[in-house]
Amino acid sequence: MAKRQEEFKIRGAHQASDSPLRRRIGADTGCALLINPLDPDAIAGATDHLLSHPEEAEEMGKRGLRVVEQKYNWEREKKKRS
Repeated sequence: MAKRQEEFKIRGAHQASDSPLRRRIGADTGCALLINPLDPDAIAGATDHLLSHPEEAEEMGKRGLRVVEQKYNWEREKKKRS
C-alpha cells in the first residue's frame, strides 16, 4: 500500500495490476486503470489512453489523492491497529 500512497500523492493517474484488492479500491475510487501486467498490449493501451485523455488522467489523479488523504493513509491505518 505504501507505494500506491506515494503514487497518489504526486497526483498522477496510473496503471495498476488487476488483483482483487486493487479491483476493490479501484471500483470504489476510479483512480487507476487496472490491467493485466503480463499483457503488453493492455499496458500499451492503458498508457495510450492516459496520454490521449489528459483531462481524465488528471481527474483520476485528483481522485487518488483524495482517497489517500481520506481513507488509505498511515494515520488511519495506525488507528485501525490500535
